[in-house]
Amino acid sequence: MFRNKVNLNWSLVILFVLLVVIAIPSRVFAADTKLGNYEEAPYKDIAEIYDFDFKDGSTPRTYVKIPEKYIFSPDILERMVTINDRKWEDIVIVSRYKNGSYLVYDMFEQKGPETDVFFENLSSEATANISEEQLKESVNNAYKAAKREAIDDFLAQYWEYPFGQGGSGPIEPIVSINGKPWQETEWKDYIITHIRESLYPTDPLVTNNEYWGVFLNQNNNGKAKEVIEVIEKQAIILKTTPQNAGIVNQVVLTLNKKEVLVYRDGKAEIHTLDVAPEAPDGITMVPLRGVLDFLGAELNYDGPARTVSVQDGDILVRLTIGEKKAVINDTEVALIRPAEIKNERTLIPLRFVAENLHYKVVWDPDKQQILISK
Repeated sequence: MFRNKVNLNWSLVILFVLLVVIAIPSRVFAADTKLGNYEEAPYKDIAEIYDFDFKDGSTPRTYVKIPEKYIFSPDILERMVTINDRKWEDIVIVSRYKNGSYLVYDMFEQKGPETDVFFENLSSEATANISEEQLKESVNNAYKAAKREAIDDFLAQYWEYPFGQGGSGPIEPIVSINGKPWQETEWKDYIITHIRESLYPTDPLVTNNEYWGVFLNQNNNGKAKEVIEVIEKQAIILKTTPQNAGIVNQVVLTLNKKEVLVYRDGKAEIHTLDVAPEAPDGITMVPLRGVLDFLGAELNYDGPARTVSVQDGDILVRLTIGEKKAVINDTEVALIRPAEIKNERTLIPLRFVAENLHYKVVWDPDKQQILISK
């Protein structure tokens, strides 16, 4: 008897659930995706996703760090979400954080107020007062507003322009949208207008057309401020040291940072080294490739002989891994620190090799930077 009563109760529960499922419009379930927790994000397997609590009473922020090699990858960052049997394009912004990492800001995952309105419209039904056509227009307008909000929200909260008038620079400048440089998207003019309107008259981007050109160059996305600093530094060196008046090419390194700034033929670029420069015992060691070759040096590593060769013109510098001596053309010279292999990368003593090739090396202790000029 008791078992039959339990079975009857469960039958009533199941019947109730079925009635609820039938009664609730299918639109509600169709719009109930796994958005908001990155479960469906196409980049979830290559990104590092974590929450950070600032402990200041604000809501913890979800950080999504993505490797640099994917920042211009439409196949990973161009995302379509299917809701109610219709595909909707997401807005996926990649920015460069001040510590050099790249972060993802995803419209459908962040779910701002306008995105919530969009989902609410998707869940609505046509009524006697609202036709299917009106509802469709309302959904489309809400979708456009959600996309615009994603761009506006990012520009207002994270970009933090201008960097003039004592500002420290953009905290998270936009690098790409949906895997493409932002300059190649429909948002180009919108972003440019926003930035122009937010700049002070004394901001470097306003007062110097060359700097504005650097900012618009998609090769500098996320790094425009650093490139501008290189240009400014180059100008200072040329003005304060007349003996360098003929310099046209320069490489700028910062200790313990992989970014290398290259100023070549009047254009500034940023490249990334495999290994950051370091200065054990005060001797700056740099990877064999990615520094002196930008100035025209020819590089060679003979694995069996464990010998490094660096040549520019008729000057040849040869070093042997682990040996405190080098050969300049046919002359043997003592070394303070030898070439070495660290983490499978060949490192060479920068100043010794560069100056023997007749390059000029300048150390900036304030910025912890080394400037190599030719």
